Order: sequence, then C-alpha cells, then structure tokens
Amino acid sequence: MQQPNPKFAALYSEIDLFLNRLPPKQTLYLGFSGGLDSTVLLHLLRKRIQNRLLKIDLHAIHVNHGLQRESQNWAEHCLGFAKNLSVRCDVIELDIYSHSRKGIEAVARNKRYQAFYQFISQRQTEAVLLTAHHLRDQAETVLLNLARGAGVNGLSAMQACQKLNPAKFETNIAASVTHCRPLLNVNYSEIQSYAQEFKLEHIEDPSNLDLSLKRNWVRQQLLPELTTQWQNIENQLASTAKNMQEANLLLDQYAELSLQQIESGPDFIEVIAKNPEQAKNVIRYWFKNNWPHVVLSAKHYDWLLDAVTNFELSSNQAFRYALSKGELRVYKNRLYYLPIAIAESFAIQFDHVEDIQVYLEKDRDAANLVDAIANNFVFEIINLDLKSGLVLRSIKPSDQVDKRRLKAFFQDNKIPPWQRKVWPVLESLTDQSIAVLGLKNREKFSSQNLCAESRSISIDYQQRLSLSGLL
Repeated sequence: MQQPNPKFAALYSEIDLFLNRLPPKQTLYLGFSGGLDSTVLLHLLRKRIQNRLLKIDLHAIHVNHGLQRESQNWAEHCLGFAKNLSVRCDVIELDIYSHSRKGIEAVARNKRYQAFYQFISQRQTEAVLLTAHHLRDQAETVLLNLARGAGVNGLSAMQACQKLNPAKFETNIAASVTHCRPLLNVNYSEIQSYAQEFKLEHIEDPSNLDLSLKRNWVRQQLLPELTTQWQNIENQLASTAKNMQEANLLLDQYAELSLQQIESGPDFIEVIAKNPEQAKNVIRYWFKNNWPHVVLSAKHYDWLLDAVTNFELSSNQAFRYALSKGELRVYKNRLYYLPIAIAESFAIQFDHVEDIQVYLEKDRDAANLVDAIANNFVFEIINLDLKSGLVLRSIKPSDQVDKRRLKAFFQDNKIPPWQRKVWPVLESLTDQSIAVLGLKNREKFSSQNLCAESRSISIDYQQRLSLSGLL
C-alpha cells in the first residue's frame, strides 16, 4: 500500500476517518462543481480508495445551472477531470428561472440538492452524497445565520453527516440518502496546499468575487478582519456550531417527548399556549419532520400563539397567515399548515363497494400514518342500494342530511371549516341516497343481501385529506 504524503497527514486523517465509518460496498456520490474544494475532495477520495484497495464505488455529479457564460466549458472540464481519475461523472442540466442576483444563489442551491437527491434515488435505495464544505464554510455559515437572528437550529450550521429528508424534494421516490461533508474540520489553507502540490486544475467562478453577495462579503471582508483580532476565529465559530448541534439534539429529544403527549397529524399540531417556549419547540420540531421547507420566524410564532389564545374570544375565527408556500391556520387549539389554500371537490365512481377500500389504500404512505388520531371515521353503508354502484364524493349544500346533527358532529370532532366543505359522502347511483362519513344512521338496517364485511368502509385521516388535495 502506497504511503500518504506526510505533508497532508491531517487531511488524509479526516478522509480515512470518514472512509473507515462506511459500511462495505458503499456507493459515494460527490457533488462536483469543478471548483477548488470539490476537485481536491474528488482527487483525495479516489487516491485513498485506490491505495487502500477499498470496495467503494465513487461517482461524481456535476450540476450545470447555466448561470454563467462558461457553464458548458465547466461541465466539459468536470467530465475530463473525472475521466482522468477513472471516476464516472454525470452532468445534470438545470433551468434556473429568473431571480434577482442576490436571491438566485439560494434558488440554485435548493435546485441543486433536489437534482442530487432525484438522481441518486433513481439509482440507489441507500447511498451517501458528499459535498466539499470545509472549516471556513462552517465559520461563514455561523456568521451569516447569526446576522439573520437565527436560533439554535440556525447556529448549528452544517453537520458532518445527516439524512436528507425526502419531503424537501419533489419526487415520489424515497431513498435513504445521507449527506456528508468529510472536509468540514479541514482548514482552507490545507486544501489550497494540496491542490498546489498535485497541480490540480480547477474552475474559478467569477461570481465568487461579487461582494454584493453576503457570503462573499463575509469571506473576503469580515472573516479576515475578525482574524486580525482572533487568530483562531474559524475554529472557534466551528466549535460554536458543534455546541449548538448538541443543544439542538436535546431540544429535538425534548420535543419528541412533548409531541407524544398532544394530538397531531400530517397537517396539524395541538398548541399548548400556556407554555410558549415549549409550544414553539414542539411546533418547530413538527415542521422539521413534516414540512421541512417551512421555517417559521418570531413573528409567525407570536401570531399563532396569540391566535390560539384568543380563538374562543373572537367573533372572527378566520385566523390565517399566508406564507410564500402554503398557509397557516388556527382552529380552536390547533395549528394547521395547508399546502393549498382551497380544498378541492372530488367525485369518484365505483362499480363495487369493495373497490373503494382498494382505491383508498393504493397511494397510502404507511410511513406517515398517524395512529394516534381519533378522527378516523367509518361509512355506514348498509342502508344504501348498491345495485348500480356508488360515488365517493365531497358533500354538497343540496344533500339531504340533518344539518344540526352534522354541525354537532363536526364541532365534537374538531373538524375545521375548510375540511367540512369537502367532507366525504357515499352516494348510491340507484336512488341517490347518501351516507355521510362518520355520521351514524338512525334508520333500522333493512338490507339483508350484504355481507357483514361490506357494511362499513373506514377512511383514515390521511386518506381523507388526500381525497381533497389537502395533503
């Protein structure tokens, strides 16, 4: 086995530490921009995997955002560099829509990670995505988040390894993808020295010189100034991030315990306004798990705690807060997140009653079922004439139902107004009689030609929301 250059002992140590933790025959996908950092990481990994005779499949992915004139040349450079290392490289073309220059960086980053996840999940059920973030990147992230007034989660900055949440990406394919940053504890100067030693050609992105972009300003102006006063400032800021990560882990564990004591679902969480700090922590954790792209600010928390506190006292109970994507709503002591503002009416025809349960189960995500919710209801269909089939549809104002009983049912079960408008009913095509989900029939059962198993159809909370597009 070839011995590593002792000049880069610390760098090799970090890479070997990462590689030693991998299970056998692991596939690694490296986000390869062609810049200095990812070029060094690709070269390092290839050499260490090769020298140590490790059975690890290394794969490079270059995302072409098309934002620079030289974008196509950069893609060709990445393909050539990877080929010289005998590493497979794929290029993903992205179309980034028009945005202001200051906002386009965040858009490009989100689109890039979405592209990484979709590319990997189409090929592997389990894999590792690598990026070349280093110590200086971590310090910059802490400073940027501090300037934004971030809390513990924001000051945690970047983790060395974390699972990507599929809910963040627009794909129906679920895969276990772990995002790792093997160079996170490595000084940028060491990365530069390595590139110089091995004469690694890399791309210089001219946008990195644009000081109107906050990260560039922090990198080129603020950090050098801070270093004149605190020579070890990058390590100290990275240490702060590690401390915040520990604190964030404890907050998540506390939130998980609290969440077990209250009602929640895929679209709502019960809010205990008497303890605002605990409420904020649980809500943060709930969004993190269910809607990770939604991050609430202090003004959002102030609004929702006030809405829950004053709901019963207010004559206007339309407590809603529009977000850039989706909407917050409060009903009684529950906070709801609606990805769409208006529920959709629906109508689905079935020839046989047995087909309904099959239909309801086909898109069911077993991983997201909420067994603790009591609002799983049943259709009592024994009084319906099923000779010509059924229609499963949303309720209509013209439906002949006992409105007082239905209103009392909705109130007793905390059904919010927007769900009431699309509440499921079953209609017989023979005589247009209907059964309302969850509403017990007062009529005596007269039909004798149905087996006991066919006399009721259960619809759980998740299925009910999916019917009307609320989930």
